[in-house]
Amino acid sequence: MNIFSVAGKFLDQPLLVAKFERKVPLILAGGSAVYGAYVVKKSEKEERKKVAFRVGATLALTAASALLAPKITNKIFKHSSRNIQEIKNNNRQIVDEFIKKQSPNDETVKILEKAKEKVLNFKDVKKLH
Repeated sequence: MNIFSVAGKFLDQPLLVAKFERKVPLILAGGSAVYGAYVVKKSEKEERKKVAFRVGATLALTAASALLAPKITNKIFKHSSRNIQEIKNNNRQIVDEFIKKQSPNDETVKILEKAKEKVLNFKDVKKLH
């Protein structure tokens, strides 16, 4: 069994992706602030104002473009992101159809029932794989 394949399936869970989407702006802003402060502190005293402006402007524009790019892409390609409740409803429907058609074993059914509402842990994804 390829561990990278399992890791890819783990990271590709719609619920997990939706939860990460909400955290990205906070992580990006925090990381930018920490890095900017580090660069300014490391610079020479007489250059700090200039460095702070340059680094701040660069990081602000980079963060803004990174946050706006998915929204612009969604508008161009008419793709709307789904909220968590929509994903859970879709998961329920898919799992129920799969269980009816395939009649998997009890352990698999238990894991699939969990997938309706929650993000599966790595161990569960590995069992399904």
